[in-house]
Amino acid sequence: MPRKKLFEAAEYDPIARDAARDEAIQASRVGIDLPVREAPALAVVDSPPPRAKAAPMGEVTVRRARPRAVEEMTKPAPPKRAEREEEAIERLGYIKKRFPLTKEEAFDLDEFVQRLRRKSGTSISLATVVRVCVSLGMQVEQELTEELERDPSPAQPAFQDAEQMAEFEEHWIRLFTRALRSLPQAPRRLLER
Repeated sequence: MPRKKLFEAAEYDPIARDAARDEAIQASRVGIDLPVREAPALAVVDSPPPRAKAAPMGEVTVRRARPRAVEEMTKPAPPKRAEREEEAIERLGYIKKRFPLTKEEAFDLDEFVQRLRRKSGTSISLATVVRVCVSLGMQVEQELTEELERDPSPAQPAFQDAEQMAEFEEHWIRLFTRALRSLPQAPRRLLER
C-alpha cells in the first residue's frame, strides 16, 4: 500500500488553497459531493476535518478549519526534561543546590553510586546519597562544634587553588570522621525512628 504524502510539490497559492478548503468544508456540512480537484501546493493531504452539524438550508456557516499537521507545526515545542524538572522543583517548593566537581571526581562519584545500586539491589540516586550524608552531618553537629573548638578550621582557600582546597577538604573530612566516631549510639538512634 503506497504511503500517503503529507505535502504536494506545486506552486503555493494561499487564496486558491483557502477557497478549496472552505468549499470542501461547506460541502461536507451540507452533504454535497464536489468533484475532486487537484489540491493546491503544499496542501496537507490528511484526514478531513471533523464534521459539524449541518447548517439548515439557506443558512451558511463558514468556519475555517486548519489541517492537523499545520496545528502541530504551530504548537510550541514541549519543554525539555531539564525544564520540566526545574518546574517540578519550584512547584513542590524545593531549592536546588549544586557543587562543582572535576571530571575525575564526577566519574568516581557516579561509580560509587552505581556500586551502591548493585550492592543494595535497588535504585538510589546521588541526591539521596547526598541527603543522607547531610542528615548524618547535622545529627553530629554538637560533636562537630566540639571538634572545631579543639582543631579550628583554616580559612577556605580560593577555589582555583586546587592544592590548598584539597588540604582544606581533608581537614573537614578528619573533623567529620572524629565527630561520627565519637557518637557510638548514632546507628541506634537511626533505627528507633
